[in-house]
Amino acid sequence: SAFFQTVLEIGRRYKILNPERMRDAYGKLMYFLQDSRKPDVRELIEFDSVVRVRTVYDVLSKSPRGLEMLEDPQLRIATMEIMPEGKGRTQVQREIKAKEAAIKSLSKTYCSVARRRKRHHGFGGYSLGLLRSSYHDSDSEDDKNAGDELTEDMVEQCIYSIG
Repeated sequence: SAFFQTVLEIGRRYKILNPERMRDAYGKLMYFLQDSRKPDVRELIEFDSVVRVRTVYDVLSKSPRGLEMLEDPQLRIATMEIMPEGKGRTQVQREIKAKEAAIKSLSKTYCSVARRRKRHHGFGGYSLGLLRSSYHDSDSEDDKNAGDELTEDMVEQCIYSIG
């Protein structure tokens, strides 16, 4: 059931980020998800297929200092788009280095634990364990132990999601 919840959430997030895509398929997905919420259908499939779409706010609010990152002036540098048009190679490289340094600085400043959590690899670089880790009703033992920890990896993923 967690697998299907995660896959369906990825589909919903993809549509949110790409509104011009999946026009027909997304409508069918919404009808499916609406029907799956009916008690008799939920009893047949034996799990709830709808979960809340996970946002950067959900992840950052796990830590007392997480939301402070959104006010940090370095976040603008860490999420800026680097456009090569009209710039020299050295200037583009300088901007890339400044962006990477801002990301590293923010992730070290706003993480609540010094160690990095072991990476979980999922589909195309998506961390399936991380996608599920913010749900309050999660029954995963790892999620219960994590509490309000905000790792460097999680902060970096949030920054990349914003930018």
